[in-house]
Amino acid sequence: MYEFLILSQLMKNSAHGYLIAKIINDIIGPYARVSNGRLYPLLAKMEQAGLIAVRTEPASAPPGDRQLRVYEITEAGRKRYRVLIMDTTLNPGEYQKLFSLKVCDFAFLWPENDPASNKEHIERVIHVMRHYIDEWQLEYDWAKSLREKEIVQAHPQDSAQLQNQP
Repeated sequence: MYEFLILSQLMKNSAHGYLIAKIINDIIGPYARVSNGRLYPLLAKMEQAGLIAVRTEPASAPPGDRQLRVYEITEAGRKRYRVLIMDTTLNPGEYQKLFSLKVCDFAFLWPENDPASNKEHIERVIHVMRHYIDEWQLEYDWAKSLREKEIVQAHPQDSAQLQNQP
């Protein structure tokens, strides 16, 4: 899953490791986190495999002699990304969440789409978020109906009060 998330981020923009980690943690958090001990070896492995390339830039914060490693996706990485986005067998326990991330990136399936100018990406993200809102509303309505049934069974005289609750 982390390989897909890294390549997904790099399909949009090049980034340094700290930003990649932050974005991944924002996506999978708050209960799961990618550690530096997991991220940087994976980035090195992906670089060795030719999926990503690294360029160095001077760090903007002192001390100025420090170099910032910026990761970019390669053509081989784009091909691997397409394989991963189409794969439905990896991460079966987390696939529902992973699928929603894939939906947001469907435009990347067509090589002619420029991710930097693709406004449809935002619309896909909003569509996925609306889907989750609808799911949560159904869960809330279901839990509320169960609660009402329990109260009616336990206290039939209180059922009239339930009709007035939100």
